[in-house]
Amino acid sequence: MEISEYFRLAIQLYMKKLGWGSQKQIATAIGIQQSYLSEFLNGKRAISENARVRLVEYINFNYEEIIALGRKLSKQPVEQLNEQREALAGRFKPELLCLIRKKNNVAIKDFARILYISETEYIFKEEGLLPFTFMELSTLFQHIGAIQDNFNKRLDNDITSNIESFKNKIQSLRFEDKQDLKSRLLKERSELKKKFAKTYRKLSKVKKNTEIF
Repeated sequence: MEISEYFRLAIQLYMKKLGWGSQKQIATAIGIQQSYLSEFLNGKRAISENARVRLVEYINFNYEEIIALGRKLSKQPVEQLNEQREALAGRFKPELLCLIRKKNNVAIKDFARILYISETEYIFKEEGLLPFTFMELSTLFQHIGAIQDNFNKRLDNDITSNIESFKNKIQSLRFEDKQDLKSRLLKERSELKKKFAKTYRKLSKVKKNTEIF
């Protein structure tokens, strides 16, 4: 199988996300006719390497990684991919992993490295174009658990450190300053209680209006 065909397999898969209606926009951007691009995607003709490079740059991927992914797809039967998708259907949504990754400030390259795959392949998986295996998900969530544990430990240490620092600062204050600080804190607490009560009333009203009997 030629490189152009490996490239087509990966790009054809990504077009499912972009939508086939984007062909004209892509063709214009990379300087080829839409019919030329359409025939390539349908496997009727090849396109030059120069056009392939422009295309992959336009959709912001690494050319070599796209080729490698296409080569991998050529060796994996479509039936097997569909079986993996069906096995995960209703149990896991790829966008959930994306949210967790971003929440924990983890880069795509880090998760890709953990799974020993390219960043391009990981993006395809996270965007639902390729299915994760159960083993891959298990590996990622184990890593996320470790990250969260470390984060919680750092957070606890920071909180403890800040409390001690605040206590020391208060102890160094004069009596008059302590009284002034106490008054300001009590005022802020009162204002927060009012805001909380107001928000709670709004939420209760929304809940009441949306209840289904």
